[in-house]
Amino acid sequence: MKLKYLGLGKKTKYNGYDADLKQKISVRKGDEIEVSSRAGTALLNDFPNEWDLISGVSNPVVTSLEVEEFAKSQDKLAKQEKDLIKEKKALEKREMLHKENVKKLDADRKKLDLDKKNLANDRKKLTTDFNKFEKERLAFREEKLKK
Repeated sequence: MKLKYLGLGKKTKYNGYDADLKQKISVRKGDEIEVSSRAGTALLNDFPNEWDLISGVSNPVVTSLEVEEFAKSQDKLAKQEKDLIKEKKALEKREMLHKENVKKLDADRKKLDLDKKNLANDRKKLTTDFNKFEKERLAFREEKLKK
């Protein structure tokens, strides 16, 4: 990771040690230096206004505000998850009720079909009985007229 020492106020030089590279760090204001990722991240975190990242990757500094915002977002996500679970349960209950209603409707439909069939048979029987009665009545009338 490459850093530039900016210095701050009267600070014009910095001396330290990079344990990963096993080398001494000695820079003056405006100097650029190559350090390990761990040392560079530590310098940027410990002295954010004195160093500038030229190249490489730095682990970002996490502030307490960001931690709070993250915690709030996690709480919000947890609440949304609970709400979704409640909604899912409600949908499952409605689906179960719908299936029960469909079963009841199917049973009612079968009963109506059976009733319709029975009515048709009853009508047929009544018509046959009526026709038989009419024939008997007409035969009786004719017999009575003949007498």
